[in-house]
Amino acid sequence: MEHLEITETLARLGGDMELLGELYAAFRLDAPLKLDKLAKAMADGELVEARKQAHSIKGAAATVGALASRQLAERLEKGVNNLPAQESEALRAELVIELQVAFAAMDKAVEAANK
Repeated sequence: MEHLEITETLARLGGDMELLGELYAAFRLDAPLKLDKLAKAMADGELVEARKQAHSIKGAAATVGALASRQLAERLEKGVNNLPAQESEALRAELVIELQVAFAAMDKAVEAANK
């Protein structure tokens, strides 16, 4: 499972590494907010809101090329209604960890481009 797909994402941005860095920065700011909303919705049993937040994370992750994060968010989006709460929570926790891995990969990519 690929954590971060850079080549294709950069190609969609016309090879603009500065723009890619800005995209990564925006994602790094926004994703934790969405994760917090997701956790709250799940804890409160607000499944429609939980699906909405998982969907939003899925789309944002796809945009930046965070493929494993996108896949986990999609599994959570589809499963939040059908899985036991414990399994949904385990998926959410896995997504949190995977996003941290993606953030680290983004930092490495930006650092390498700035050398």
